[in-house]
Amino acid sequence: MRGARSTAAYLITACLGIVFGVSSVPLFASDTAALLAPEARPVAVSPVRGYGPFPLDPKIESRVRFWVDIYAKYHSYEALIIDIKHPQMIFSVVDTREKPGALPSEKRKLTASLHKLAASLEGIQSGKIKRTSLKPAEFHLLERIEKEGMTAEIPALAADPRRLRTQQGLRDTIEDALFASGKYLPRMEALFERFKLPTEIAYLPFVESGFNKKAVSKVGASGIWQFMPYTGKLYLRVDEVVDERNDPMRAAEAAARLMKQNYILLGDWPMAITAYNHGTSGMAQAARDTGTRSIAEIIEKYDGKTFGFASQNFYACFLAALHVVKNSEAYLGVVPRARKLEFDEFVMPDFMVLRDFLTKMEIDETLFRELNPALTEDVYSGEKYMPVGYTVRVPVESSAGFLHRYEAIPAELKFREQKKPEAVAMPGVIKEEAVPRAPASSAPIASDLPTQRKAE
Repeated sequence: MRGARSTAAYLITACLGIVFGVSSVPLFASDTAALLAPEARPVAVSPVRGYGPFPLDPKIESRVRFWVDIYAKYHSYEALIIDIKHPQMIFSVVDTREKPGALPSEKRKLTASLHKLAASLEGIQSGKIKRTSLKPAEFHLLERIEKEGMTAEIPALAADPRRLRTQQGLRDTIEDALFASGKYLPRMEALFERFKLPTEIAYLPFVESGFNKKAVSKVGASGIWQFMPYTGKLYLRVDEVVDERNDPMRAAEAAARLMKQNYILLGDWPMAITAYNHGTSGMAQAARDTGTRSIAEIIEKYDGKTFGFASQNFYACFLAALHVVKNSEAYLGVVPRARKLEFDEFVMPDFMVLRDFLTKMEIDETLFRELNPALTEDVYSGEKYMPVGYTVRVPVESSAGFLHRYEAIPAELKFREQKKPEAVAMPGVIKEEAVPRAPASSAPIASDLPTQRKAE
């Protein structure tokens, strides 16, 4: 999720791409026709289309097809050199696994070829320069550009090297995401249905994070829904003890609330989806400046300083990921899904050291971490206590006798307030310790007992 105009966070986020400076080697030699024919690689194809209230505008169909290929055809070790304004214009595909420096070298060769074409373009178009006199690299580059109907862009491409962008393939990472999604996607679809929102929104994590709970961006977005800290605090608990941005289901509910607000304010689902990346106010500004709510026209016309590559391609990425996942067998073959997480929940009535809680409740820490990713490392390390009032998830196999085991935990292991930071010891000063909960002098009242409820 985004605060105003924040960018996508994680390595496998399709919309951002990766500019490689790593070991690489050209997959297609620059002096052959194969360099500029990546579409020759066979891949199962299902015609791209819109889903639910998310239409496919013909003006962005080629853009969506490009992202389908990124998800389904190219692997993470393959770097595509593309035009940043028209990403479907693929100039080269480079294998990054072997020889260092191949990608920068490929870009230099491509830039040189573009300069030669720009200098010769008028003569080629007038017939004064024969196409057969061009070197193979320039000849095949010209053919490729003409095929995309972008011949008029050659001078601009030659003049601005920033137009050349590198985008890595994501086939292997989308396969990993499909597996991980099995834990959460069915519940997320049901959640969006309860909110009376399109269930397709539940597929946004394929774009945002690849369903990686540990995804963190350089600008601070976190979790599979990639909430920024500021926006996360509007809907979730985000502090030193609990960061619900990292809990897939709680963050999904926050995303549902945000998306409903986006739609109410913008009145259009493609706009609302793009606002998840660019911010609601940012998309409202785009609509005002262009006089349209058509995402295709906004991509074409809007020149807002922060409306960059990620925002321009976010809706196309969403449609492409949705299409590949909905037709995953056709594109990727049979990909297994992780088993849906099953758990029970209860509300903590006391502060406790997490390790004491796990030991007394006979719960494995690895499984507990899987179920409770919102608890911070301060809690897992013992720097902070498990907080009162927090809804904790526990394995279903721990349900039998759960309340009895909890009440049997000694009172000295239960506290009435959160652990304070360690103070520096001073001569003659006794360090204050956290106050244990006093033993109950009578039968426990209802508020003292864990409130257990079955996960939905």
